[in-house]
Amino acid sequence: MVPLRPVWYACRDNLLTTMKDFKMNKNQIKGSAKSFVGKVQEEVGILAGNKVQQAKGVNKQISGNAEKALGDAREAIKDAHNRH
Repeated sequence: MVPLRPVWYACRDNLLTTMKDFKMNKNQIKGSAKSFVGKVQEEVGILAGNKVQQAKGVNKQISGNAEKALGDAREAIKDAHNRH
């Protein structure tokens, strides 16, 4: 059985690190939230011994990370445009 406490701290630290920069666009926020939910779903699947839920959680994390990366790219383009 995997203890839930370290999982919560890992998720919380990831979310707090992500939210330090309050200038987040919609893609960054949605991506971070989706990744967080996916991590929780994966860990619940591990605790329950449910491989399907684990896989869905991993899939959601990948999707969330991709959406956050899109938001990061948009923000970088916007920042570069504002500098010139």
